[in-house]
Amino acid sequence: EKLKKEFEERGIVVIEQFLTRAQAEDMRREMSEIVEREGTDETDGKIRQEATSLGQIGVYSETFSNFARDPRLLDILEVLMGPNIELNHTKSVFKTADAPWGSPWHQDAVFWKGGTKITVGLVLSDSTLENGCLQVVPESHREIKPHRDGRDFAKEVDPAIINPESV
Repeated sequence: EKLKKEFEERGIVVIEQFLTRAQAEDMRREMSEIVEREGTDETDGKIRQEATSLGQIGVYSETFSNFARDPRLLDILEVLMGPNIELNHTKSVFKTADAPWGSPWHQDAVFWKGGTKITVGLVLSDSTLENGCLQVVPESHREIKPHRDGRDFAKEVDPAIINPESV
């Protein structure tokens, strides 16, 4: 299938408009409510709306738990990795352009041990270079780059070895 070939060659596929704009807005609103209720900052117990993350979001939300089991999503994953699909981890990240941090260049495979794992990203708001969108280097799954200890992140790739033209 075309999707599998693209994934194997590029290491990434983008499924645009998987959700309707209304569905994305509903999920974004629910995410905000969850972060208000559950998300805290380590220093003062307050939520930092400009930059925070919350692990295992499905525990807090039936909507997000159901998304992880959406037959349309599972059908796509089955094409990419076969029928033995297991949810390993969920994490929500709230980040605005004003956030004082970003995620440095890294490869998820460095953190994962054994087996095939796929990251599914669900973007619930407009994602642009100006507001700090996720950037991917196509075909970077073919070779694990050297990682160094990061300042705000466990491991990171030296940005000097990233060709901006390939992003």
